[in-house]
Amino acid sequence: MGSRFLKHTLIVAAALLLLGCKDRYRYYCQDPDNWEAEECQKPKCVASGYCTEYLITTEETTDEAPQ
Repeated sequence: MGSRFLKHTLIVAAALLLLGCKDRYRYYCQDPDNWEAEECQKPKCVASGYCTEYLITTEETTDEAPQ
C-alpha cells in the first residue's frame, strides 16, 4: 500500500509540474512576437537596454558577418 501511494503521488506531482510548462521570456522584447512593438524599437528601448539586439543575437538583428 505504501509504495503504491508513493507511486501515485509522484505521478500526480509530475503531471502538475508539467502543466506549468510554457514558453516564457524574461524580457518583453525577447519574445519574437513583440520584436516590432514600439517599446522594442529605437530610440525608446535604448534607455532601458531592452532593444532586441541587446537581449539576443540573431542574423536578423546583426550587421556583422557570421564567424
